[in-house]
Amino acid sequence: MRLIFLGSGPAVASAAQDHIAFVLDTPSGYWLIDVGGSTAHRLLRLGFDPFEVKGILVTHGHADHLYGLPVFVQDLFVREFERGPRAPLSIYANGIARERARAVLAAFDCGFPFIKFELIPETPDALVLEDDDFILRATPTDHSLPSHAFRFEPKRGGRVVVYSADTAPHPNVVAL
Repeated sequence: MRLIFLGSGPAVASAAQDHIAFVLDTPSGYWLIDVGGSTAHRLLRLGFDPFEVKGILVTHGHADHLYGLPVFVQDLFVREFERGPRAPLSIYANGIARERARAVLAAFDCGFPFIKFELIPETPDALVLEDDDFILRATPTDHSLPSHAFRFEPKRGGRVVVYSADTAPHPNVVAL
């Protein structure tokens, strides 16, 4: 399991850094964490096929973590014409981030049938999903909007990865 930085810039982009997005690369496929910037372009440059993304995890609903979503989803939709229907794409987000993701997709007519929204609970150490490669837990953090930190626990050995975005120190993150 590898965590790959696609963009790590602050809320204000620079010539050297794009907005936040990561790839969690696992033996059975990859996941996106946040979708700031031109995510499909950056994935292709690293040799990842955007059509093969297993799901998207959103830490919170600020624009620099979400604004690449409609272009990424449109990219998947267009690729369906070339490759046929894809599996449903689950987008995991807390309540506010989920509503903002829905709104930004609706603003660009990206309400494609393969999108499935999953709610991240607002409780500490919540089980979000279990995949072939890892268990994902989330916990609320301290930010200006409801935000979550993620804990990726590999099933076949390796190191646990905890990721928290834009947050002040918080005991929930330490507990993860």
